[in-house]
Amino acid sequence: MMTTWTEIKNLLWLQWRLMVASVRSGQKQDVLRIIGYVLLALIVIPALIIFNALLIWIYRSLAPWPASELVTIVMSFIILMWLLTPASNTQMVEPFSMPKLFSFPISLNGLVLGSLVVNFFSVGFLATLPFILAVTAGMVRSIPGILPMLISVTLFLSMLLVLKSLIDDIFDLIAEDRRLRTIGIMVALVPVIFIVGGQLYFQSRFVIPNAGAAESFDEFANLAMGNPNSFLWDIRLSRYLIWQPGAWLGKAAGAAAVGRYDQWIAWTALLAAFVVLGYFAHRYMLSKLYFGELVRVQAKGQSSNRKLRAAGPRLPFVSAASSQALWALLAADWRGFKRNPYTIRMAIGPVILGIMAVFFSSTMPGSASGIAALLGFTAVTTVTLSYGHNVFGILDSPGLGTVLLAPVPARWLLVSHNLLLTALVAVMSFGAGILAGIVKRDPSAPFAALGAAMLVQLITLSVCNFTAVLLPYKVDLEKGRAASNESRTSLISVFAVMGGMGLLLMPIIITLVGSGLVLKNVIPGGVLAIVYAGVVYAGTTLMAGQLLESRGPSVLAEISQEP
Repeated sequence: MMTTWTEIKNLLWLQWRLMVASVRSGQKQDVLRIIGYVLLALIVIPALIIFNALLIWIYRSLAPWPASELVTIVMSFIILMWLLTPASNTQMVEPFSMPKLFSFPISLNGLVLGSLVVNFFSVGFLATLPFILAVTAGMVRSIPGILPMLISVTLFLSMLLVLKSLIDDIFDLIAEDRRLRTIGIMVALVPVIFIVGGQLYFQSRFVIPNAGAAESFDEFANLAMGNPNSFLWDIRLSRYLIWQPGAWLGKAAGAAAVGRYDQWIAWTALLAAFVVLGYFAHRYMLSKLYFGELVRVQAKGQSSNRKLRAAGPRLPFVSAASSQALWALLAADWRGFKRNPYTIRMAIGPVILGIMAVFFSSTMPGSASGIAALLGFTAVTTVTLSYGHNVFGILDSPGLGTVLLAPVPARWLLVSHNLLLTALVAVMSFGAGILAGIVKRDPSAPFAALGAAMLVQLITLSVCNFTAVLLPYKVDLEKGRAASNESRTSLISVFAVMGGMGLLLMPIIITLVGSGLVLKNVIPGGVLAIVYAGVVYAGTTLMAGQLLESRGPSVLAEISQEP
């Protein structure tokens, strides 16, 4: 019978072997990934040292209570990063899968403590240590305050380890239900909204009112902040962040610095309570996993005695059979899109586009329509380039063989994929345009974003339909990247789309510029550009559909092959 300590050592050994195996796997893709991380470390580590040295100087330059406000901001941001890391599905060091260990002779205590100890060696924990050292060195103002400060930061680090384990437990519990996984990731992304809201508040309250009145950066900084101690104490963001542990550490650090040990005990007790309660919650959820009690959403039962309904209303310009086939394909694509692990990885895309909309609109000069058009182009590259260049390998791999055997023209399969991607681009671009319009106070911004997105979307799809048929490749949907033997094909496919887009967009750019210079109005040029894009899309889709009918078995073989 192994002791708990032996089990923890075995888990640490397993984590080490996983890291070594990722380097020694012999796959070129893994080696390049490790080299990239090494180069990133050579940049990030000196930057962390310099940044935290600056933080130490700032902490010691400020009075204790204003410095505690800055500690609250920094630590709250670190907690946010820890919340987002499990949802990103991006790991520098491959972690072991907790559910896969349950079949081995290891106790529940070993799993609970081992999962916490292993997090000590995670990239997130190592990156957090310099910030903790900066808080300790910057906030200690006397020898008696050293021990209280060390206790507070130790509890904060323990809180981070417990928090990460809790998030991992939640995602493991809902791993068998893709709908719950999607909901979980979207909930994990909600804190990003608070960053955007805080940036807007800070900008509207301190930046915009003083930017126009200042003639230099020094004058602007003086107008906006004045005395840094007064500035930090006046805004007191801890009032809005007091509900979470980052503010508790800030308050504890400030109290220890001024010798208010009664307040320090209160705030440190909150950190200790979070650690203890979080540990037992982690143990409880891990026991649920240990005994196989996974969480699922129960589907509602439906009667099979109902009459079959039409898949959708009759579409214009096509036969009734083609119309119903297109609706059925579109419904199947939507179900596959929602369940696809690749889609879950892309869930942060709309959030990033919204942040870009707010940031560009509030910082870039010029009309809202121009910024909105840029956002529309970004929406196309976010969605269509990610999925469209290899739509069969990413979106439609489970059911392609069945669809190819159906008596439906292959072009409708392409059109179905295109309609789904176009709807997603339309929603994202219009939403980003609304945000830009609110910031710039321009009601035309959403329509400018939508128009630019649809124009570029037609051209992009014209090229993507060909690459999807001619350059398909197998994708590891769980990891969100091409299979190890398909990296070259994926690069060729993406660059082919980008090159084709550039060539097909040139007539549109020339038309719009010429219309603006000659006619002093871009509307006639815009109408011609829309007609041109529609004709190009229709022609290329017909040709790509004919290619798919002849190359269907080859496409299926490429996306189904074993790595």
